Amino acid sequence: MLLENRESMAFTDTILVGETKILKFRIEKDGKIKRVKIQIPDGPDGTLEIYPYYLDSKGVPKEIINFIGAKKALTGNNVDIDLFVDTFVEKYSSLEVKAYNGGTYPYPLQCFIEVEYLEIKGAKYV
Repeated sequence: MLLENRESMAFTDTILVGETKILKFRIEKDGKIKRVKIQIPDGPDGTLEIYPYYLDSKGVPKEIINFIGAKKALTGNNVDIDLFVDTFVEKYSSLEVKAYNGGTYPYPLQCFIEVEYLEIKGAKYV
């Protein structure tokens, strides 16, 4: 029997002016990152940069999203970014979201990462 289990991690905090924060969540089972949703509220600067990534079980940083060109973070002003991905993460990896505010206005960080775990119950391998 194939069991599907989805978990959504909420990375939320306030990023003050000139501040960089890294929020972390540890993965306890093999799975796939299926969705990354980021909400950037309206603000006078539009300078909040959000970079979601993960560290594999050996601590090596890996991309969740393949950025185009030299872009390394998601930015915007009053936007909802909803990305569907299919990135494998192994047990004991760590999801991380780095946020930097280079503006003059504190921004609330709202980043949600959905991970799907697939388990086979009752199967015996011969």
